[in-house]
Amino acid sequence: MQLQKHQIMKRLIIKEFGPLNNVDIALSKINLIIGPQSTGKSCILKVACFCAWLEERIEFTQDPGSEFTKKVIENRLIDFYRMKDFVRRESYIEYETDSLHFSYSFHDGRLTFEWKENRWEYRRKKVVYIIAERNIVAVVPNWYEVSLGNDYLRAFLAEWQNARTFMKDYGTIDVLEQHITYQYDEARQEDQIVMNNGQTLSLRSASSGLQSVVPLYVQLFYFVHGFLLNKNNGNVLDEMLREKVLLELKKEFGDSISKSGEGYAIKGMPNQIIDHLTQYDSCDFFIEEPEENLFPKTQNELVKWFAELMNSGVNHSLLIATHSPYVMSAFNNLIQAGNVIEEYPDKKEAVEQIVGYNLPLKYNDVSAFAIADGTVHSIKDDELQLISPSELDTASDDIAMVFNKLLQL
Repeated sequence: MQLQKHQIMKRLIIKEFGPLNNVDIALSKINLIIGPQSTGKSCILKVACFCAWLEERIEFTQDPGSEFTKKVIENRLIDFYRMKDFVRRESYIEYETDSLHFSYSFHDGRLTFEWKENRWEYRRKKVVYIIAERNIVAVVPNWYEVSLGNDYLRAFLAEWQNARTFMKDYGTIDVLEQHITYQYDEARQEDQIVMNNGQTLSLRSASSGLQSVVPLYVQLFYFVHGFLLNKNNGNVLDEMLREKVLLELKKEFGDSISKSGEGYAIKGMPNQIIDHLTQYDSCDFFIEEPEENLFPKTQNELVKWFAELMNSGVNHSLLIATHSPYVMSAFNNLIQAGNVIEEYPDKKEAVEQIVGYNLPLKYNDVSAFAIADGTVHSIKDDELQLISPSELDTASDDIAMVFNKLLQL
């Protein structure tokens, strides 16, 4: 068996779950979901995040029988993400990637699982969920003393503590183009921002926009510049688990596998296969409402930073749930920048002078969806090679129509 060229392919199906009736979407490197409040954007985000987490666990242990169970689904998807009230009698989820495929029916508890042809091509990814309630680290004094259940809020706070501890040693960082820097004062256990004039403020005293964007920015900065660079970021792989992985490899490759130094040589595959399964390679980012409390210009700067992460050469992926047409339009600008470079390579420098260096995006790397009435549809325009402008202008058109009617009175 020859190793296939690495690709990103994910398909997510959700049926009869919360406000969602039927969702069937193909996910790319960058994924954007827009829609009104209470239509199911967070449901999609949480189910997708759970599926990515489950994939990581199955690949790490090579034991789907233990990782993919009704109990795990109840504990992780239902309890961890507080989804109990969203499960309906006919609820159903299905997830497929290049390496595996699984589904679960809540009605009869039926589980299906299969390995895919590219099973051994998997690269371990850290699943990162940035919650909408992230300003809790600023608005709740002594949040680290609050007693919480084992859920996504507690997990976010635990990762925030890791991030701010990392920042203590790393130093200060600039936050977007806001003319502020972030720092952590460990003695006071206080997150601080330093203004352009040198004034130091507790994050608790900052604006609501900063209380939202700083935890998002610092958390992602930590995972990219701290967590992934730490060679001990994965669980210790004991000899028993190593032998289990080797046994699975032998089942598929038989005599074509042989011991090679500290690794295993497999015909047509890299020697570092066990490292690929056990050491984190990149991140799957799931972000709720990145625009929260931010002025449109700042939303644009945040999108540009996301693009910089996605163009860094690391195999990250991004799924965003948003209410903001500004976020979508900012991504559209970067897609159009990529379109111009694709058609006129000699204009690359001129394009980057307008939008910024290493920010243009490839149209095929982006998936964009709108959600309404329990269903999701793509809002990409293959003819224009953009997110459909007409889809993004819907809300503005409604407002303009009312204004025009008033003018006619």
